[in-house]
Amino acid sequence: MDSADEELIAEAETAWRVGRAEAARRALDRAEGTTGRHTLPWLRIQALRGEIELRSGVPSDALAILTPPARQALNTHPAVALRMLLLAREAAFHCARQDAVDEVSALAAALPALAEPRLDALRGALQRYDTRPATAQRVAFRRGRIAGRQHMDTVADAAAGILELDDPDLLMAAGGMAFGIDRPALARQLRHRAATLARARGELGTLSTALDVLVPDHLSRAQYAHAQEHADEGRHLAERAGRDNTACSHLSYLTALAALRGDEDRARALGDSVLAAALPRRLLRPAGVVQYALGLMELAAGRLNEALTSFETLLGHTPQPGRPELAMTAAPDHIEAAVRAGHEDRVRDMAAAYIELADAAGTAEAGALAARCRALLGTEQGAETEFPRALQLHAEAERPFDHARTQLLYGEFLRRRRQRVPAREHLRAAERTFTHLGLPVWARRAAEELRAAGTTPRTRVAAEPLTPQERQIARAVAEGATNRQVAAKLFLSPRTVDYHLRKIFAKLGISSRAELIRNPPADPIQNS
Repeated sequence: MDSADEELIAEAETAWRVGRAEAARRALDRAEGTTGRHTLPWLRIQALRGEIELRSGVPSDALAILTPPARQALNTHPAVALRMLLLAREAAFHCARQDAVDEVSALAAALPALAEPRLDALRGALQRYDTRPATAQRVAFRRGRIAGRQHMDTVADAAAGILELDDPDLLMAAGGMAFGIDRPALARQLRHRAATLARARGELGTLSTALDVLVPDHLSRAQYAHAQEHADEGRHLAERAGRDNTACSHLSYLTALAALRGDEDRARALGDSVLAAALPRRLLRPAGVVQYALGLMELAAGRLNEALTSFETLLGHTPQPGRPELAMTAAPDHIEAAVRAGHEDRVRDMAAAYIELADAAGTAEAGALAARCRALLGTEQGAETEFPRALQLHAEAERPFDHARTQLLYGEFLRRRRQRVPAREHLRAAERTFTHLGLPVWARRAAEELRAAGTTPRTRVAAEPLTPQERQIARAVAEGATNRQVAAKLFLSPRTVDYHLRKIFAKLGISSRAELIRNPPADPIQNS
């Protein structure tokens, strides 16, 4: 490789990682003008162009950039081909192109062994991660679409060998595969390592993407303060770095948080912004996250037909494209909305597919949700068995929101059967959890059920706590730091610090820095 080409490509790669997208594009344009086609420098240029398009443009265009050169590089430059195929797999997932998924799987199967053991472990994971569907139901409802527990374990073993990689992008790719085969703990390890490395190196563009893959894990485990912190930081970093699609994804998570907390005006406003940015580029995942979040918000408020409409969007029952893996995630909520609205017939087939696949996953959280769905759809006698089974499995999982939701539904079921004493036990537990998590609409619903069961709720919804990032800012300001000093320390802009400071003042009921210095916030119990 010519040294001038090498310097330009390295300059472009560095600029992209640290968050200077336009500088990266300019360096690529200069390098491509002096590079012969199908050489190693040209392949590296196409890999970076494809990644830039994936994070800031149209995922289907990223596929067109990445797939042909990946095919050409399989035998001559397999390490570059591996990176391209990982990006192409992600692009195919984001735009729901099953034909592209199949093509990536076929190309991955042809990748030869790599000399570097950790890269070869990643190659093995990609080859074993068969994303092609086994049945029509798996196309619609299975995230990883992996056939058989033994095969899943093989992929997980291969992915575990990748933990020592020092490349955040490759770690994120491995984390995505681990998550897709229902190995959330392994996915968490890989993704946290990616974020830690990116932050330590000052690669703020890469960090924005690493935070993007961390937030869903926080949301699933009801770690809402952490989710808020990472989504806020990730959005601001992505906007500064020119990673528009990553910023859109973070904005969809902020929509979900607002919807969970019952801030309907903010949720709808944020959701409109996400859909306006996402749909023209077929960014189906952030669009789907918004529809799911709004459906859950409608369900909490008792607007059941509106909830059904949002959930059915995920299945592609509207002009908007569907989002199959989110339809599976939302299936328990979709089923609850249909049952409560008296429309069980609209979800029977979907429920059967979901329950089959959730049972096959073999995890406590999936088993608990499958049991809850059977309780809702079955006979009263069946519910007497399935609700306790669901609660037993919830106790083994890390999903307090889902656990409380099942307690609420079981308490409602028992109250309707005039079993008021056990109903109160489950309803009180649900109300306590919702209150602790800062979910006032859900807490009010549990409180209403408690009153109907003949007792007065004992808890009330607390004021919204400071997020971890807000606590960092509040402590620094309380110690006398200026906005600019805080911004430099936390990799934020002074304007972002000012925005957070106004939120801190509102939450603490104060109006000035002097009051914050006199009364710094205490460290609360962490919600983690």
